[in-house]
This record gives sequence, C-alpha cells and structure tokens, in this order.
Amino acid sequence: MSILESEREPEGSATWHRGCLRRPARGLLSFLLVLAAVVGCGEPPPPGGYPSPSKTRVDEFAVIEQRLIDQGKALVAGDEAGWLAAVDPDDEKLVQHYRDLFRTLRALHVTRWDLTFWIPPIFSGAQANNVNVDVWYCLATTPCPEVKKSDRGVQGPVPQVRMVLNFGIRGPYAQYLITDLRRPEADSLAARPTPWESGQLRVTDGTRVTVAAPPGQEDRLSEAVAAGDRAAAVTDRYARLLGKQPPARYLVYLAGDKEWATWNGGGPGRHYAGYAHESGRLQYEVVVRTSSETDLTDLLRHEFGHVATLTGADRAGASVVDVYKWLTEGIAEYIESQGASPTARPTMTAARDWLRGQRRMTKLGLWPLTPQANQKEITAFYGISHLAVDCMARRYGEDNMFAFFSGVMHRRQSPYDVSPTAYREDWDTVQRTCITQIYRTLRL
Repeated sequence: MSILESEREPEGSATWHRGCLRRPARGLLSFLLVLAAVVGCGEPPPPGGYPSPSKTRVDEFAVIEQRLIDQGKALVAGDEAGWLAAVDPDDEKLVQHYRDLFRTLRALHVTRWDLTFWIPPIFSGAQANNVNVDVWYCLATTPCPEVKKSDRGVQGPVPQVRMVLNFGIRGPYAQYLITDLRRPEADSLAARPTPWESGQLRVTDGTRVTVAAPPGQEDRLSEAVAAGDRAAAVTDRYARLLGKQPPARYLVYLAGDKEWATWNGGGPGRHYAGYAHESGRLQYEVVVRTSSETDLTDLLRHEFGHVATLTGADRAGASVVDVYKWLTEGIAEYIESQGASPTARPTMTAARDWLRGQRRMTKLGLWPLTPQANQKEITAFYGISHLAVDCMARRYGEDNMFAFFSGVMHRRQSPYDVSPTAYREDWDTVQRTCITQIYRTLRL
C-alpha cells in the first residue's frame, strides 16, 4: 500500500471498477473522455496516485520517510504484509531477508522500531542510494520510551543501529521502495553485527526468558530456557533489593564459536563463557558461548545479575576505563552464589595465589583487567571482587550493600559520598575493614 491517503472522490467523478475507469456519461464529450481513459486500463493507481513529475525532492524525501515510519509501525503491530510493502517485490532475495528479519524480531518481542535519516537522501534520477538510516528499537523491553533528539547519535536509553539503504521507483504503482539493505562499514551507534540482524535465529520463550540460537545451536535451546528460568527466579529478587523492577524478559543469545567471534563486534575472548551486552541503558542482552563447559544455570545467574543490577545505569566512559568493574563483577558473583560464602568458590585459589605475589592491597577495588589478562588473572580478579562485595554485605548488611551499589552505579556518586549514608562509616574505614577481612578469609 502507498503511504499516502487518497481523498474521497466527489460525486460524479471518475472511479475505478474491476480495473477500469468508470465515469457517469454526460453527453458525447464525456463518452469520448471515458473511451480515451479506458484504452489500456488495468490495475488501479495506488491510493496516493502515481508519482508526479512535478514533485520536488522534498516531497520525495517525505514519501520515503513516511514509508519507513509505516514499516516500523507494521513490524511492532505484527503486520508482515505492511512490513514488506516498503520492499521491492521483484527482488526475491531481499524480500526473503526482510521476511526473516520480521519473524526474528517478532519472536524477540520487538516493542519499538523507529527510523530517521542521519542526513536526507541524495537523489539521482529515480534512485536514492547509500542512504544512512538510524533505527531505535527495543526487544523484550516494556515500557520502551520514545527517543529524544538529544539521545540521537549517543548511547541513549534504547539501542540504536545504522543501516544503509537504496531506494528506487519500483512495483506496479511506481513507488519509491527499498532496493538494497546493508550494514555500514563503521557504525558509531552499535557494535556490529547484532545477533538478530541476519534474521537467521530460532527463538524459544520460557517463563522469564527468551532464548535465540543461530543455525547449528538449536539443540541447546530447551536446556538454555530451563536454565534461564531457574536463574531468573534468583536474580529477580536481587533486582527488587536494588529497588528496581526485574526486566520484562531476560534475552539470551546462544553463540557458537563463529558467532562468539563476531557478534557485537566480537566476544571478550576464549577465557570467558558469557557476557552481558549493553545495547542501551534500558536493554541488556546476554551472550553465551556454547562451547564453554561452565554450568549454564550458574553462568546465567551471574550474567542476569548484571542485567538486574545495571539496567538503567549510565555507564558512560566504562568502555574506556571501567573503574568500577570490581564492583559490578563482585555483585554478579555474589548473586551467582546467592549470597553464600565465597570460600568454597573455585576462584579462591587463584585469588590467594595472585595476592601472595602482590603488595598488600590499599584500595578495595582492583584496577580493571586488560584485554591481555590471562585466565589466572581473570579468575583472581573475580574472586577478590566477590570477597570485597561479600564483606560489605556481611559486615554492613545486604540491603545497605545494595544501597551503596545503587548510589555508585545508578546515581554516579563517589564511594566517599555514598559510604557514610549506606554504611554509617567513611569509605576509608570500610576499605580497611574489608581488605583485612579478605586477607583473613584467604589465610594470608
């Protein structure tokens, strides 16, 4: 369908009937006009009429923009025909790709798909090529807020991606339609490719989770759904401790080694079994490396711990230097163990060995890991971070520890500002107390 609404014709005007123009005859002149119009009649014109040669480029831009807006509305409404109406119907491969995208995004519970041009398209004849279109979307996120202009081009509350489209006059009604879709060479809005953009995912829902798998990983879906629902039952409680509503659904992607190396710009490396990816402040997605031998329920409790505690937090700058990584990983380890003592955790040996070779800690939080960190260093970091968070919870109370986390991570306050309120002690005292406890626990 055209995006333009047709006006109702006044009485006595020409109307289309079974493919031909019909007009009430009023004398010989009317008869001749009808005869001339009927010659070669076939399909009726689109509701908005055929493009007029006199249309300005501004008009054409508005037509294309509205077509994309309507396409997004059709996706959210579950209208596959409306979604495909913007695509060149003669390009079977392109139509199939858009059909795959529709089914994948619908299965992932898409709740928003808004598009806008980065810059207006440049027309050349009846074509507009290499048009950069920005998409704001939400998957399994309710409510999904509208995007403000101030959020465009920056890490905003909802995910953004950039697409490159070609448009041309196509179809029986000679409309501007999408003739090509591709990923830009560089996307400042998102790490690419996203797991969903191939459209080649099989998706299964649990009670609290939605799990998607690419070809070759489908046999892990039922296992992952069951593990995800078990993990969510734990992490939902910790979200509420933080004073937050749990996410509408936890979204999990199962990655084979190929997908692990490419999705979201590439995973953190072979030493990791999974990660929680921040697509937007209000949407985190968990990616699991299926070749890992880590217990899946434990892994998802950890990663869902990130989702439950970090959703909504402004993490600006964390991709450069994540100075509070010890706190975010420590609380995820704490949630994974469900508040149990960390002494029996496999990370303790590595933590003890690492501390033996270092000067005594003077700050509670370790400096963030480098991309070159080896397995022992990573394991030690997680173990020591867990001990730090566990000490704060046991010494000052679990509720107060979550209040401290909220102040630092969600209100972006310094630990020195939050500690007197959350713990009733200054931060230097808290650090000395917990550093002593860490060394005592590890018998160092």
